[in-house]
Amino acid sequence: MGWRVGFTAEGSFKAAKFYVREAELEAGRRVQLHEYPLRDKPYAEDLGRKARKIQFEAYCIGPDYQQARDALIARVEEPGSGELRHPYHGTLVVTVTGFRVRESTRHGGYAAITIQCVEAGEQAFPTATTATQEAVKTAADKSVADSINAFADDFAISDVAGAVDDFLKEVDDVFSAVANVVGSVSGPLADIIRAPAELGAAIAGAVTNISSIATEPVRAIEIYRNLFNTGTDPVTVGTMPRARQKARNTQALNELVRTTAIVSACKASAALELSPVKQGDRPFTRSAVLTLRDELLDAIDERQQITDVVSGQSIDDDLYNSLSDLRVAVMTDLSTRGKRLPSVMAYTPLATLPALVIAHQVYGDATRDVELVNLNNIRHPGFVLGGQVLEVLSE
Repeated sequence: MGWRVGFTAEGSFKAAKFYVREAELEAGRRVQLHEYPLRDKPYAEDLGRKARKIQFEAYCIGPDYQQARDALIARVEEPGSGELRHPYHGTLVVTVTGFRVRESTRHGGYAAITIQCVEAGEQAFPTATTATQEAVKTAADKSVADSINAFADDFAISDVAGAVDDFLKEVDDVFSAVANVVGSVSGPLADIIRAPAELGAAIAGAVTNISSIATEPVRAIEIYRNLFNTGTDPVTVGTMPRARQKARNTQALNELVRTTAIVSACKASAALELSPVKQGDRPFTRSAVLTLRDELLDAIDERQQITDVVSGQSIDDDLYNSLSDLRVAVMTDLSTRGKRLPSVMAYTPLATLPALVIAHQVYGDATRDVELVNLNNIRHPGFVLGGQVLEVLSE
């Protein structure tokens, strides 16, 4: 079988495409030569294989070659290593050490980019890392406990049947947005309604239990979002003591559910699988994680600014502090894990093609077609319209 069979001159670096005609590889062994006095023969100590250095000239050709040129330059200037798909050397992970670009009016329609790179190995020495996910979970549990204590301090109910019935109805109204998930909440509360600490723990438990019912962190966060705005409508405050206490009870209920939902969403975010190599067909992108991070931080900030509907005082100090700790933990966790994920780039197919063909063009891997379909909500994977801008991952 001749070498031309199956050969393609097309390559890519971090999904930026180019063409090559030739390549150079510098390799060998690391040898320490020992020469001793009065000995004619030296001793060559083999210290292992040298790092492979690759140099090749990448060509961006065509009427719109400037776009391909700019895309390739952007990729080689990015920090860190990346995947190189090379027709001579195959697929390997390299770090670019330098490059130069050559263009001229004499040879219009293409740019020649000479790229020098070295194979990227694994870091062999240990590094200290912070257990960011565990920090979020610990801070979330503390915030839930402080929310229950704050509820118990504010809640009180008189021995009036009507007041009990009104409160249980409010519980049903609060959970109406997620009733299909948590079921009836108010029923079991009637027996403990005069024990504020137990009542608060039961209500908070109904919210935190959503994570176990939803089974997947992404689904749990979606459900918790429905409770983020619980009790945002103004609470009417009467002049009589009983009316004022009823207003405080209503606010205490709303804020307990709302705070627990926000805190539980933060805890669920720490359980998201954000490893670049374990993304599956519905991958998270760097921008999606940072957007979620900002949403959670804004929700915590808004919760910390709530004041008592009757007295106008700020929220409980312990709860405020624990929410501050949670905010720092969420910021650190999602920022740290999110920056490891690929970013989103724009890609426009020139013709209508099946998703698997586009996946091969973009990633060199047709099996990533499902990922491409999910990322762009493509209705007909067999007919992806040409000229339509698609979102693709940088890696």
